[in-house]
Amino acid sequence: MECVEERLHMDKRISRVILPVGTTVNMDGGAVYGVVAAVFIAQYNGIPLSFGDFFIICLAAFLVSIGTASIPASDLAMLMLVLRAIGLPVRGASLLLTIGWLMDRFGTTVNVASDCLMVGVVSRFTNLPPRDTPETQFEPMQEEQRMIADDLV
Repeated sequence: MECVEERLHMDKRISRVILPVGTTVNMDGGAVYGVVAAVFIAQYNGIPLSFGDFFIICLAAFLVSIGTASIPASDLAMLMLVLRAIGLPVRGASLLLTIGWLMDRFGTTVNVASDCLMVGVVSRFTNLPPRDTPETQFEPMQEEQRMIADDLV
């Protein structure tokens, strides 16, 4: 929250609502991982996927990623559920287990970036009047001086 409010200069009223909700519900990284991993395992085993299979994989990964949001490193369990949704074998999932820690970090990066993006979108389209002008809005010269002082430029 500190980075969104101080470095990106987003309104605290918006960021303090959007970020906690996004942290709980917005699990894009897990859903993307579930889909990519399931398609990889299907190709690894030489199983062709129809459009319906791909749709079911996407839906199952989306639903399971919301359900496993609060469990750290739950990607493998989520993957097993997604694979079972269309009857894919779990053979090959051990390959993904070796890079699971790295994929978990990429998923976290995607989740945090999308939460911050959502704060920016909501801030842009809600025309809230600033509550405290020095806190939420800066003059361009003041902003440039502040960035130079913070070694951001």
